[in-house]
Amino acid sequence: MRDDVPKSFFLQVDTDAVVRAYADIMVWVQRHPRYFDLAKAKFAMGADGWLVAYARVHGSTVVTNEQSAPESRKEVKLPDVCDQFGVRRDHTFTMLRSLSIQFDWTGSG
Repeated sequence: MRDDVPKSFFLQVDTDAVVRAYADIMVWVQRHPRYFDLAKAKFAMGADGWLVAYARVHGSTVVTNEQSAPESRKEVKLPDVCDQFGVRRDHTFTMLRSLSIQFDWTGSG
């Protein structure tokens, strides 16, 4: 990937502001009484926390197909973390419609 994608493709998450936002998110997840420990550990190993932290600091919107599940105990859902930290979120297909993206099928035979 490093050879095929320009460095400008990747966003910097190692700034002080993003790291602080990430720490706030991780503390909230770890202290949340509803989530099972396995859900907390899985969230800590993934990228979702970084996505929300970056979006929070930069005023970006997180786009996901995940559905909110605030009563979930087995998974920390990305939309729920966005909601907790005031980060805008959008569904993938809503975003595509708002950008007037169209897909044309040109199947053979």
